[in-house]
Amino acid sequence: ARHFGTVARLLSRHGWQVLVTGVEREATLVWEVLEQIPEEHAHTLLPAGAINRAPTLLEYAAVVERAALVICNDTLPMHLADALRTPEVVLFSGTDYEQQWQPRTSAARLLRRPTPCHPCYLFECPIGQPCLAIPPEEVVETVETLLAEMGIVCRQDNQTQDAHAAHGDRKGRAALGDPTQQGDPTQQGDRKGRPGAVAAGGEGMEAVHD
Repeated sequence: ARHFGTVARLLSRHGWQVLVTGVEREATLVWEVLEQIPEEHAHTLLPAGAINRAPTLLEYAAVVERAALVICNDTLPMHLADALRTPEVVLFSGTDYEQQWQPRTSAARLLRRPTPCHPCYLFECPIGQPCLAIPPEEVVETVETLLAEMGIVCRQDNQTQDAHAAHGDRKGRAALGDPTQQGDPTQQGDRKGRPGAVAAGGEGMEAVHD
């Protein structure tokens, strides 16, 4: 959670809205991440305090589809983003070969540190997951490089542009995820209807190396 929190904090400093997701058993981790993000840039689908319920799979899929990009491990969010063709940066553990499970249709970048035990095929790592010892700064750089390659740029002055226009595309949609907009980040959209929010986490976020 600490590394995910640092990634989220760095992205928020660059003007991105960050939506942190997770299942009910990850609620504590989600709130640990949120505590590291300025309130005006932090969002979650989990209710505050006692967890009433996590979002349904359909609700979660809708958020992933509208996200500018998803940051996750090689778990459910990776496959869902791939199915919905949402760009993603995946912290891919050394459990399996990337070729077995990597995204097939979405624009994706996989991050993993080489280790002699790869692939281990273990559900629990006995040595602290060195394969996921990826600096948050590297994750953020990878995220923003991928977004820029897709024509999605969030500038330091809190103005966001995409490859079509800064004030909406020819179909009348809002400019991509202007972080100066207030309210529900899922109501902001780019040329594909995606918000400026970068979604991070999901089931398996506890696998991030601390």
